[in-house]
This record gives sequence, structure tokens and C-alpha cells, in this order.
Amino acid sequence: RLELAVGGAESGPLSLNDVRGIGLDPQGRLYALDAQLQEVRVFDDRGGYVRTIGRAGAGPGEFVGANGIAVDSAGRLWVYDPQAGRLTGFDSAGRLLRTVPLQSTGYGYLWEGGLDDAGLAYDLQQGRRDTTRTSVLRRINLQTTQIDTLPIPDCGSSSVPSYRFPGGFMSVPYAEVHWRWFDLAGKVWCAATGTYALSGHSLHHAGPPLELLGDASPAPVTAAERDSAIAQVRAFMKGAGASVVDFDLIPRVKPLLMRMDRDAAHRYWVGLQTVTGPRIDVFDSTGILLAHATLPVRLSRGLHWVIRDSVIVALMLDSLDVPYVARLQIDRMAQ
Repeated sequence: RLELAVGGAESGPLSLNDVRGIGLDPQGRLYALDAQLQEVRVFDDRGGYVRTIGRAGAGPGEFVGANGIAVDSAGRLWVYDPQAGRLTGFDSAGRLLRTVPLQSTGYGYLWEGGLDDAGLAYDLQQGRRDTTRTSVLRRINLQTTQIDTLPIPDCGSSSVPSYRFPGGFMSVPYAEVHWRWFDLAGKVWCAATGTYALSGHSLHHAGPPLELLGDASPAPVTAAERDSAIAQVRAFMKGAGASVVDFDLIPRVKPLLMRMDRDAAHRYWVGLQTVTGPRIDVFDSTGILLAHATLPVRLSRGLHWVIRDSVIVALMLDSLDVPYVARLQIDRMAQ
């Protein structure tokens, strides 16, 4: 059930735009990184506005291109800013604690990483193996600033099916993509978003991957959603110098897999977009399906949620695709 929704206002601190990071501290406060304004807003456990941390700029405690946040077990906020080449830490009162320099060899829309239970930070970077470039996992000790790297498995092509025009390109709406996620317990997960099969490859131990397999039918792309997607492509084409495009590339069904995460009890939570609505499946640490729960709200794709016991904090979208941060309480799960 939906306990709390933060956002949706037309202006002020409750107006959220491009949310690229969410967090939950031990006191139940919610954190949201608004990448459009380059600031983090903090809300209390009832959704009341508490403070804003940071602002756009290159000075201490400011952000250039922050694209992710994490809150550690002590309630400290860490803001990942690859364009500024640093991780910035703030205490629970929002005061600047520490800046950790990081040289970035590449970054995406969202921070691919986070903090583990020991307080080590991770991110994905491009490294070099012999004469080829490859992805590596970078591990950062926030106290000593010591950095090392770990090789990661190849999850297949990371390119998104796209329409390419003389003046630019755009992703094909609803297209399946190859997906990769690091679970902060030493596994890199690979999946294709159209298939219910996830493979977790250990970074520390040799052996076969852990498989999470399930059964679900994807949600169809409705006629109205298809018409809207075609209108978006046509609008992009006007400025991109194109007149012909194959709209049959737009799938008839939506990607099934939305996201996954791991909780403190070593359970894996898989978010799905099914024909019967949004759903969460929960697996134990060996890959056995424990239970599933239906969701009353629509998940956003990409941004990872925060799970603590039976509470989920996630970015949601309303019927007009306006983002808000929601706190959900799982009262009962079907076996």
C-alpha cells in the first residue's frame, strides 16, 4: 500500500523534475536528487520539507553533473558527481564532510554503483585490457580514498535499439535492452528486459552464476500508448531531418523487467511490469522464489529503489508521467 507520496507540486520544494537518486536514512527521512537543479532535497518521515543540500556550481559542496546519491548506515549523504570528478559527503544535518576526488572515464544517465554494507563506494568505469576497452568495477574507500578495480562479466550489447537520423537519434519506445546491475554484495547481474531470467555473476568466487527465473506475461502496449510513441518519434523527426521511419520497430509489448535490488536479509526483489499490473517477486539468496506482491502504483524504469524490511522507497510516475517519491508498505505477500 502507498503510505506516502512526495512531489507533484508545480513549484517549490515539492516540485521534482529530473530525479536521478533517492535515499532513506535511519530516521526515515527521504532524499531526492533533482538533477535539473543539481540539488538534493530532504523530507521528514511525514513528507514535510526539511532542507536542500547543495546547488549547481563547482565549489565545495556544489554539484556540476550529479547523477546519483546514497545514504549510509550513519545517515551520511554521499553525492556522486562524475562531471565534477568527485564524491561529496554530508552529515545528517546537511553539513559538508568530505570530498573524495574521482577521475571518470565515462558516465551515463544514472550512477551505476552505490555503497555497500561496509561503507565502500562502487562505480562502473571503462578500463583497458590489452588493446581493448572493457568495463571494470571501481571500489573506493571513502575514509582513505584508496581505489582498486575489479573486472566484470560481459552482459551483452549495451546499445539501445534506436532510430538514427541525419540530425540525431532517439531510442525506440518500449524496446528491449540488455541490462546490468551490481548488487553491492559482490555480484553483477545480467538480463534482457524482455525475458524473466537474471544471472548473477560473482566477482569474488569462480563458479556458475546464480539464476533468478520466473514466470510472467509482459504488459501490452495499448493503442493510445502506441499512438503517443509514434507522435513522439514524428516530433523528433521534424528537427532531425528525417521523413521516413519504420514504426513496426515499436514492440507490441512492454519490457517485462523494471529493476531489482537486494535487502539486508540477502533477499532479491525483482520489479516487473506484467499484463496484470506492476508486481514484485522476492527470491532468497539461493534463487528460490519466496513470494510476490502487487503494486498500487507505476514504477519508473532505471532508478533503483531503497528497501528496508517491508518498506520500499521508489521513484514513481503519475498518470501524466510526473515523478514523485513514494514510500510503500508491504503488508502481505502471496506465496
